[in-house]
Amino acid sequence: MIIAINTIIAVKDGQNEHSNFIRETFFKIISQQANHHFIIIADKEDHPFSSFANVRTVVSFPQRKNLLQWYWWFNYKIPAILKKHNADVFFSCCAVSNASLHTWQYLFIKDLSFILQPSSLAKKDISFYKKFFQKSIHKADKIFTVSKFCKEEISKFDTKTSAKTVVVYKGINSNIVPMSADEKEKLKATIAEGNEYFVYIGIVDESRNLINLLKAFSAFKKRQKSNMQLIIGGDAGLQYENFMKQLSLFKFKQDVKVFTHLSSKQTKEIIAAGYAFIDISLYECFPSASVSAMQLSVPVIASLKGAMQEICGGAALYADPENVNDIATQMMHLFKDEKFRKKMIEKGNEQAQKFNWNNTADLLWTSVQKSFLKNPVLL
Repeated sequence: MIIAINTIIAVKDGQNEHSNFIRETFFKIISQQANHHFIIIADKEDHPFSSFANVRTVVSFPQRKNLLQWYWWFNYKIPAILKKHNADVFFSCCAVSNASLHTWQYLFIKDLSFILQPSSLAKKDISFYKKFFQKSIHKADKIFTVSKFCKEEISKFDTKTSAKTVVVYKGINSNIVPMSADEKEKLKATIAEGNEYFVYIGIVDESRNLINLLKAFSAFKKRQKSNMQLIIGGDAGLQYENFMKQLSLFKFKQDVKVFTHLSSKQTKEIIAAGYAFIDISLYECFPSASVSAMQLSVPVIASLKGAMQEICGGAALYADPENVNDIATQMMHLFKDEKFRKKMIEKGNEQAQKFNWNNTADLLWTSVQKSFLKNPVLL
């Protein structure tokens, strides 16, 4: 069988969560399925799967100047590639399928930010996805997504999608291990003047509810009179400048540090040395950073909304993301009760073990095989 995988939009930034999912999951699948052939649609010859003997690379990249160019690429270029290479299956990793394509299609949907958080995306991206998303989920033969929450949101567009949507939870890299006490102290001296700090890692802009995080941190500082700091890190979002302007108006701004353009190693270290990890996003389909924090022995304060409770279970403290006092109360709970904090760390370690890439790859491939049984011609 010949499986074509569109990885272009997914791996354009090798450090983001989506590219990590595609890289880790398909690396395991391709290495284990030597009897099948894989066509990797990529923007360059050198990619994570290029060394496999059962992989052929097709270099193609859509122009993104306007919606018409995107439309042409998905509806004309992709079908031409699949026809040329006699693909039996097309796996789209960017939430869009081809409405006119007769090839068996699998669709991977990592989140619904273009609907749930439209302010976090460029207008041209929002327009593109809104135009083609509903057609895509209707056309797809099977849909893979990362949480039950995301599955439910998808079904709101088309109730018939529920039966063909499969939840495949993301994994966490096995090489993520806690830092030693000495390593933590060195890092805190470098980025937080030697003080303990709460940490958030993700998109840095207003869409991630960071203004409420600042307000909650201010409330915490007023009540506790501590040297605690707040570290905010990650990629700068579209509203980054607005966020920084509002940060400049906060009373405790000197205790807030913002870091962007972090490497994977720096991200891991900043989380690992934190006193507690906080993510109070209004919508989150899979909180990878929160699970990583648990694996790094850092307790988590999470949002009551989105997929947080589904993924973090009883291993996190939860707060209403729209209630500043509720967030501040949970911050104080951890700060005032060290025994409770240690208990939450233990729960987090146990919860994080539930998510690994082998399970993700096995579940995805098992689901694909079930489709083969219904369509013996693909075997």
